[in-house]
Amino acid sequence: MVIGYAIMMIMGHFLPKNMLGVYHYLNSVISPINMILIQGGVQSTSHFVSKDFENRKKYLKFGLKVFSLISIVLFTIFQIFATSISKLFTKNSDYSIYFRVGSLIFLFYALYSVSIGYINGKKEFKKQALFDISYSSIKFFLILIPFILGGGLLSAISGWAAATFVITSVALFIVLKDKISDNFLSESDKLSSKITLQKKFMKYMLPIILYQGAFYILLNLDTWILGALSSTESALSNGGDYLTINTISRIPFQATLSLTFILFPHFSSEKNSEITKSIEKSLKFAILFVGFFVFPILWSPRFFLILMYGKKYIDNDRMLMILSFGTLFLSLFVVANTIIAAIGRAKTALIFTLFSVFISLTLNSILISKYSIQGAAIGSSISFFISFLIVFIYLKIKYRVQIELRYVFGTIFGIFLASFIGLNFSIHSFLGGFLTLLPLGVIYLIAIFVAFKKYKKIKSTK
Repeated sequence: MVIGYAIMMIMGHFLPKNMLGVYHYLNSVISPINMILIQGGVQSTSHFVSKDFENRKKYLKFGLKVFSLISIVLFTIFQIFATSISKLFTKNSDYSIYFRVGSLIFLFYALYSVSIGYINGKKEFKKQALFDISYSSIKFFLILIPFILGGGLLSAISGWAAATFVITSVALFIVLKDKISDNFLSESDKLSSKITLQKKFMKYMLPIILYQGAFYILLNLDTWILGALSSTESALSNGGDYLTINTISRIPFQATLSLTFILFPHFSSEKNSEITKSIEKSLKFAILFVGFFVFPILWSPRFFLILMYGKKYIDNDRMLMILSFGTLFLSLFVVANTIIAAIGRAKTALIFTLFSVFISLTLNSILISKYSIQGAAIGSSISFFISFLIVFIYLKIKYRVQIELRYVFGTIFGIFLASFIGLNFSIHSFLGGFLTLLPLGVIYLIAIFVAFKKYKKIKSTK
């Protein structure tokens, strides 16, 4: 996550606003497909590897075949329709080359996702972390070295594709080396077992892929609608401005994704009798975890804008605060929905996400047409809040999940306090913004301590 934001910072300072807008629209199309593949591949493979460990190699090989086919189809579509995609978002067909080169990324990423899912299902989290750290590091150098040397945005995208190819090759080499002794079944039994295994995999994978697809449509719907409803003159400028608040506000969400990679195999193998307690613990921790990342952005939004993109974007501070508050609920929504999918209710997670897409589409279409960028921030934040509320009500009814208000009071109070101070006392200088963050840890930890202390008393009384 840190390396990803470092790349964004450097590109934000070197690229003019219009080219930053091109990158934002490109990223809003390529990254969702990447994340659909990585989440779908990881979760589908991890789910069955953790549940049926003896047949893990069979799930791996079948997953590689399925996701290879998916990636080839997607790559072909992009090569054919790149000009139309570019005209839709950037209002200019000249940028189609960026979309064509960018599609190479998910051509390789699909196979990487299945490989990581295999490792995740075996709960080899250190190895998984090593792969992700290595990929981020390779990507950092292969993107920025040619970019800083004058290669421009196209060289950066080509470096991204090259980094994906390298890490995928290494991951495949490692996981395919995992040898498993064959069981002593007859050829007919092996064939029957193989067909059953493939049916189970496909039956689970399809709603997972659809769920992830709907979720990453939800994540980027505001950007797409903003680009589609903007005029030819303002499309790239709006894209550049919205990239700044979108990227910074998503820091808590990106951090939360690390939790989902751990929660998914845990809930896939969790006993039914322990699910309610596990859900409660996971959501409580997620609230504190996400709040810690949202808090500083609300406290000093201008500090982050100056740090990452420079003073020319400082007027986006109020929009950043609005979208950051929405990200709090987006992050909790993804945690709750991941739990639902891992339990085996991927179709339910898909339904919730499709409903969220409908809410976001409606609100953003209305508000962006009236208020442009401000409408995108407001519409997205409201839709994220409604989405989490619906999922939480479902968990409360279905699994009798209870989260005491006193437990979350400290977190919510701290966030509202931060937003009030950030809204009324925003500091214009980098140093001033940094200094306002110093009391952050003390205030937040005091609030959390009070919440924990009250919660502990309630538990002991019970």
